[in-house]
Amino acid sequence: MSLNQRISPSLSENPLMQQVPVRVQAGFTLLEVMIVITILGVLTASAVPAFQEWRQTSAVNSATMALFAKFKQARSLAVAESRKIIVALDEVNNIVIYDDNDGGACINCKPQSIPLNQFSDNLNLKANTNFTFNRLGTATNATIKLEVGEYYKCITVNGIGRARIIGVQGVAAAGAEETCRVM
Repeated sequence: MSLNQRISPSLSENPLMQQVPVRVQAGFTLLEVMIVITILGVLTASAVPAFQEWRQTSAVNSATMALFAKFKQARSLAVAESRKIIVALDEVNNIVIYDDNDGGACINCKPQSIPLNQFSDNLNLKANTNFTFNRLGTATNATIKLEVGEYYKCITVNGIGRARIIGVQGVAAAGAEETCRVM
């Protein structure tokens, strides 16, 4: 035997290493996979209704805030330009803001439209009349109701032009239904 073989013998020459079989476990057992799939199924089944409710409330809240901002903008524009500004529904339930003067030039007035389907395809909108802001910022009393499923919010505008958001989920709270009534 040479000197190199005595100092570092190779593993293949070691009789102990040749007798020990190497066992490698690859993958999962069928039982482990079935347990994981069952747990994921239970979690998914419990999360889907909560996710759908969140989507409904999110759509109504986003649309309400967008419309509320447009109402405030329309009132400010009516006062700043000393003109009548109308916020109305068009034939496909989009909100349209426009100037109602007889051809008078309005510096910041160009018809604006808010497509409600950008928030949700199931978003329903009900309004009892158009919102009209006159040059002093006062308005006609009007209510608009945005709803998806059982969740809804209302925007009401009173005679002095102040817009207010009222939100109720499911069964209306005491007195809220009267304030949010849309004919």
